[in-house]
Amino acid sequence: ELRWVMQRRFAALLAGGRAAEALALAETGGGDAVAREEQVEALLAAGRAGEAVTRLARWRAQPDANVRQILPLQVRALRETRAFEAMDRALEEWRALAPADPAVFSFGVVQLALAGRAEAANAAFDDFVLRFGGQAENLTPLVSALAAAQHVRLLQRCVAVANERGHPPQRAQVAL
Repeated sequence: ELRWVMQRRFAALLAGGRAAEALALAETGGGDAVAREEQVEALLAAGRAGEAVTRLARWRAQPDANVRQILPLQVRALRETRAFEAMDRALEEWRALAPADPAVFSFGVVQLALAGRAEAANAAFDDFVLRFGGQAENLTPLVSALAAAQHVRLLQRCVAVANERGHPPQRAQVAL
């Protein structure tokens, strides 16, 4: 129960733009996976992506490291440090671990778009549509993520895909 309270406080601090306080709180949480994830999130929120990359590398070297938990954080941190080749390798590794998970591929599309890598984002989007675009429930989370990232071009492509496949486009159009 105390851990739950600390997690809520951590989330509130981050939401309030108080990354330094959130980091201090996360560092009191010990060395478990939840605390490590919060530490990295706080570093990223504080604009300290280089430190986040270093911390992730140390975490990943631990024998109990959950690579599936680390990889999305690593992709984001590498994006923020503009280490795009390493980011691409991390994305490929995560996709290989979860080849049937649309959330993994959706995350890749959004991260590439946020990195300003339009060609790579478009290619990742095309791959996503080939793998998962036949079902509306796979497009909806991508639409939400692209809307949050304010990537209008890819949002428009999502609406077009939804229309082509006969899915109700209301949710996608609302995001535009």
